[in-house]
Amino acid sequence: MSSRSELIDAIKKHQLYLNQKPGGQRMQLRNGNLSRIKMNKISLKEAVLPGANFIQASARDVCFDFCDLFGANFVEADLEGSTFERADLRGANMARTKLRNANLNGIDLRAGIMVVLEGARERTVKRETDMTNADLEGAMMWGANMAGSNMSGARLANTDMSDANMFAVNLEGADLTGCKLNGAKLRNANLKGAKLSG
Repeated sequence: MSSRSELIDAIKKHQLYLNQKPGGQRMQLRNGNLSRIKMNKISLKEAVLPGANFIQASARDVCFDFCDLFGANFVEADLEGSTFERADLRGANMARTKLRNANLNGIDLRAGIMVVLEGARERTVKRETDMTNADLEGAMMWGANMAGSNMSGARLANTDMSDANMFAVNLEGADLTGCKLNGAKLRNANLKGAKLSG
């Protein structure tokens, strides 16, 4: 599936699937190109989209709950107000993504193990989730698993990260003003230059 019209059709069928209507089909698309797509206020709940390309997409108020977004690329995407409850974003690239007031409760942002082809050989590569300079102001990240992710320079002001697993997270230069960190596990986290109060 490569053409934009086919992608739009797959999204429409997914809406029917979620509403248990005839013709509905769960969206399952590996490495799909959804870059710069505009699809605000829809639901992609439970969609299977590993490796999807959402670079510079406008996906405000979109439901990505329980989605498989392993290794997806959301660089510079506008995801303000969207929900990612319990979504799998291991190894995703979310650098400079806008996630203000998004719901990321229970999201999985740990590193992902990627299989890379080099000629006729396969090798595995561990890739951390990249959220450098992402704007997560006011987001909910309760119980999120962010272990080992790179959140350097991220704007996390007034974010609720209660009970989050933040083991070895890189928060260098991040803005944590007004953050709720009750019960968060911050062992080995890098807080160099992080802003902790206003």
